[in-house]
Amino acid sequence: MWAAAASPWTKLVAEIGSAASAITTDMTDPVAVEQLAAAVLAQHGYVDIVVNNAGFSSQVRHPLRTTAEEFRAVVDVNALGPIVLTRELLPGMIERGGGDVVLVNSMAALTPSVFPGVPYSAAKAAARAYMQVLAKEMRGDGIRCIDVFPGEVDTPILDNRPMAPDADARATMMMPEDIAEVIVLAVSLPRRTTMLEVALRPTQPREMAAEVQASRDAQPPQARGGDLRLRQGSRGSRLLQSRNEWWTLARLVPLTRPAQCPPTAVCLAERQRVIRTGSTLHWSGTLAAPIEAKGCTRGGAGG
Repeated sequence: MWAAAASPWTKLVAEIGSAASAITTDMTDPVAVEQLAAAVLAQHGYVDIVVNNAGFSSQVRHPLRTTAEEFRAVVDVNALGPIVLTRELLPGMIERGGGDVVLVNSMAALTPSVFPGVPYSAAKAAARAYMQVLAKEMRGDGIRCIDVFPGEVDTPILDNRPMAPDADARATMMMPEDIAEVIVLAVSLPRRTTMLEVALRPTQPREMAAEVQASRDAQPPQARGGDLRLRQGSRGSRLLQSRNEWWTLARLVPLTRPAQCPPTAVCLAERQRVIRTGSTLHWSGTLAAPIEAKGCTRGGAGG
């Protein structure tokens, strides 16, 4: 996933000391993922256990309204990114005679539905198929492949839902440490035993009809009265329109992901993205000048 320099991992690394390191990468970029693996191996020499835990879900989930770019982003983070990272780390595991590959998947892979939507369900199902084949291919090399399928877990990814759950709903969900306990158990088993798949769900059911309907009805920003529009301005600038206001953007650099900003807007012209978080707009590239608009907080890449 995308992480800021001052992420929670930085604090954790400081507590652990020199034996740990935190490296930021973009899981949608295969080259960046390869560079991540190379950096880890350069710093630590080898990897015994890889836990693929990156996740991202789109707001627009209906098969008729999901754009190709949005679908691709969901697949890249949930399936392709972990596949590339695992591929880069496997040779060292094989050379050392064993290792563990853990994928934090989703119940959406087992029971696809309207609620998680088409992109997320498809991406997670693809990730499951990959793990099943990987387990067969790597069994003779001592590599254990462990696929974990959590239901609802109270994490920041929920903020990107078409209808974010309230505090009462979150109180019924599992916590990240619950899933971590299962992963620790799986990798702690004797090497003669492999936990191939494990599904987890909250004990207490909850009413979700309104959230399911919100997932079904979610619309791209353009469909909500032309929320966001991009056009060419003078001297190579770009003009971004939100409702009736035009904002001037400086020259753009290649597309990058903002840190800590859940992607909630669709792709615009020229495959540039605008990330909308509440009243703040974050441009997907590094700005030569800030976004300025009446009634909008300034934001740049990593805002």
